[in-house]
Amino acid sequence: MYSLELKNIESYWQLISLPYSDLTALVNGAPSTPNGNGIHEPDKLLEVRTLFLADPSSGYSQTFMDYMIFTENEGLNP
Repeated sequence: MYSLELKNIESYWQLISLPYSDLTALVNGAPSTPNGNGIHEPDKLLEVRTLFLADPSSGYSQTFMDYMIFTENEGLNP
């Protein structure tokens, strides 16, 4: 399982674009050695999950996501 943790996201609309190859294996939020062969193989991708955690100082969480898109060999070029 590869994970990505985004922190300190601004409260206005923004494009966040990340290469699949930048995903790292995380255990309890800390980088770890991935299970399996450690190779990113998008053709074997089975599911994508999102988890939004509340801010511990306020106990509040809110997220608006327009869309999630996957592209090949380059970022989104609208």
